[in-house]
Amino acid sequence: REALRLADILEELLGAARDTLGARRPPTGSKALDEALGRLAQAIRAWLAALDTEALSEADHRRMREIVTFVTQLDQAGSVARRILLPHAAALWKDGHPVDEAGVDELRALLDRLTGNLRAAASLFMTEDPRAARMLAEEKTAFRQLEEASTRTHLERLRGGAAEAVGASALHLDLLRDIKQINSHLVAAAAYPVLERVGALLPSRVVEPDRA
Repeated sequence: REALRLADILEELLGAARDTLGARRPPTGSKALDEALGRLAQAIRAWLAALDTEALSEADHRRMREIVTFVTQLDQAGSVARRILLPHAAALWKDGHPVDEAGVDELRALLDRLTGNLRAAASLFMTEDPRAARMLAEEKTAFRQLEEASTRTHLERLRGGAAEAVGASALHLDLLRDIKQINSHLVAAAAYPVLERVGALLPSRVVEPDRA
């Protein structure tokens, strides 16, 4: 239950980033959320470390490892959200760049998608459903493809000499990379442990369904 509270706090941080993009003002309360997330993650790890591991079954040991992974990855995702994503979101307005409203809408939609993935990760942490794990893992590829497409657009702007749009375009890329990094932490937190347990995870990628 406490591990799932981490997901709630992280969702609040993502909501702060979304609000910052829409309201054109710096976020408030995000530092306190980040600190609360870090304290809770540390408390969970300390509680696990104090358990009598000799009395635990192999299944219990496996579950402990999965809890540690989930907690650590969400803690790291929270750090990215607070210390990198939110400052980039604020800079988009603060630095006076000509802002592409369509680009902002795209980023807010991606944050909504990321929030959905966070909820899926929290559910998967409880259900350990292999099919849901594969679906979440596939989101990593989707976010990478979105980043690649935006990178191509940014390079086209550079080649086209649209100097007034370059700064905002670069920040857009930074934000997209931040979102992608957080999504990678979510996949590692909940999807990979399940896929590894069922033999559907290779060192470099997820096994295709007909090979799993």
